[in-house]
Amino acid sequence: MRTAPTDPTAALAALISANHRHVASRATEADAAADAVRSDARGGSASQAARTGAPYIAAITSGVGGPQLATAFELSQESLSILQAGSVGTSAFEIALAAPGVVILLVVVRLLAARSGTASSEFTRAEAEAIAQLDVVLRQSPVLRSRLDARKIRAVAIALDESSGRVHWLGEHPGQVEILKTSR
Repeated sequence: MRTAPTDPTAALAALISANHRHVASRATEADAAADAVRSDARGGSASQAARTGAPYIAAITSGVGGPQLATAFELSQESLSILQAGSVGTSAFEIALAAPGVVILLVVVRLLAARSGTASSEFTRAEAEAIAQLDVVLRQSPVLRSRLDARKIRAVAIALDESSGRVHWLGEHPGQVEILKTSR
């Protein structure tokens, strides 16, 4: 059994590692066997996996569902809250940010299948969309800014390639430090 991360940086590293394992397992023909091994390693039940202290994900998304994210990070549904874009300031948003344990806020955009020669423009579009959504969230939520300032949470933009399950980590908002300074 993996030890539960105790801070947001360790939690983010655990999510990255889980996605690498997920993508690697999809690349093999023994996909079903790998899923069975992971299930046994977690104690067999999704709700038990949630109780081990896995990082809690609050995901702001438009179009990416909970099952895809849970699978991409090898998490149970109980370790995930899906919030629609524009839900900043709602009680659901604040409840998700205050979940027990370590919380990671992900702003998720779908990476669309690109035709030959347009992959870089699709990635550029997804990155710009994710960072723009993260900007809105940072500027509209004093709760999020407070938790970021106290280093109790990490907010990261990602692009999810649903065909492969691969997560492209776009990182924190490039102006996050400045946004936090001006909001104090």
